[in-house]
Amino acid sequence: MRRLTQEEKEVLREKLNRRLNEEARQIIDSAWEDAAGRCRDSLAEIFFELMLDKTLDIIGVTGSTGDETELITSQAPETCKPARSERENADARNPGYVYLYCVAPVEAAMLFKDEIIVGLPDGGRVRGIECGRLAAIVSSVPAEKYNEEALEESVQDPQWLESRVTGHEQIIQYVMKSFPVIPMKFCTIFHALERINRLITEREDEFGKILAGIDGKEEWGLKIYYNPGVLRKHMEKTSERIKETRERVESKGEGAAYFMRKKMDELIAEEVGNKAADVAAGVHGELEQMAREAKLNRLLGSEVTGRLEIMALNAVYFFDRHDVARLKEKVEDLSNRYRDMGFEFILTGPWPPYNFTLVSDLGGGGAGE
Repeated sequence: MRRLTQEEKEVLREKLNRRLNEEARQIIDSAWEDAAGRCRDSLAEIFFELMLDKTLDIIGVTGSTGDETELITSQAPETCKPARSERENADARNPGYVYLYCVAPVEAAMLFKDEIIVGLPDGGRVRGIECGRLAAIVSSVPAEKYNEEALEESVQDPQWLESRVTGHEQIIQYVMKSFPVIPMKFCTIFHALERINRLITEREDEFGKILAGIDGKEEWGLKIYYNPGVLRKHMEKTSERIKETRERVESKGEGAAYFMRKKMDELIAEEVGNKAADVAAGVHGELEQMAREAKLNRLLGSEVTGRLEIMALNAVYFFDRHDVARLKEKVEDLSNRYRDMGFEFILTGPWPPYNFTLVSDLGGGGAGE
């Protein structure tokens, strides 16, 4: 049998490599189409589960264990004095739970003395309850709609959830315009007004110090997203590691180059991720030096943000109110610096200071969450 010459072997190897590459690409394309079809079939249920888990994560139901006392405002202790009105007398005749929006200086109770303001769509009139030197901003809510079992079912309705979260935030923002506040987490609920009064009066000094410390300050949130395609192009032009690897790939034969290209794709993805992390760390470092306090929150995936861009930074900053203009200018400068790389800066606020007034037992949520 005739043996192949070395030259013939090389020709055969090259032809086989081309065929293998073609077959591999066809297999990849076919598998990709199959995977896409399966994803389409299951995405709706996956998104539903993710949304439900996230929603339940932000829901907090706080109450006194085993305390089934009904809300009767006329029976409030002498140290906890609600201003009386016909609407409040009606609330007193309809037992339910007490929804706590926030804690503020006692003067904040006057904001609701002569104004009929409703926070939650199915809640009672919002009231300012005087508890020593502090005020609890509350409203009654029907027990049959705000017990744990009912809430677990209700939060699956996006419209129900949106309207209640909006009402919750609007009341806190209303008080914030005039006074510092300790905001409560959405659905902080108690069985009775007496329980709220007891908690607040027992910790009056602690809450008073928190309010004094946040007076004149604002919480602002910054999220940075990046377009991976745009950042990839930037890194391909500027990264020395990518340039050197590309030169090695181009010098190899087609068979070896196929595997080198896979390694190069991995390298590019690594360089893109490193660059995004470096930009986020640098921005956070600059703003942290300007702020009174700063906090990093966990990064959110696309299943939560609903965006194709990837989140690189999720942070909150506590600024003196007179320094907020400097913050906005700095963020605008940083945004301009990194825009061509595919980065987008989103500054929001002022927020209720959830991240800088965390109170055990009463709790709080935040802007990055």
